[in-house]
Amino acid sequence: MDILQLQKNTDYGRRYNFAAIRSVADFRTAHPLSAYDDYQLIIDNIANGGKFTQLVAEPIILFQQTSGTTGKIKLIPRTKRLF
Repeated sequence: MDILQLQKNTDYGRRYNFAAIRSVADFRTAHPLSAYDDYQLIIDNIANGGKFTQLVAEPIILFQQTSGTTGKIKLIPRTKRLF
């Protein structure tokens, strides 16, 4: 719940109305099951100079790359708080 409250004013948080979520059941109703591909365009946009507030409330301090052992390399945005 703390993470949802922190992210409620991001573009992503507004899209899924994080401000109104009060329980796990609310979250499951409001937010679809997702995978990296659902975030890839947003992450790529941020990595190429777009605003971090599209996805997270705090500045991104680095993009951590996955090893790619299960497919292509993915970028994982890290903030100070979520690191």
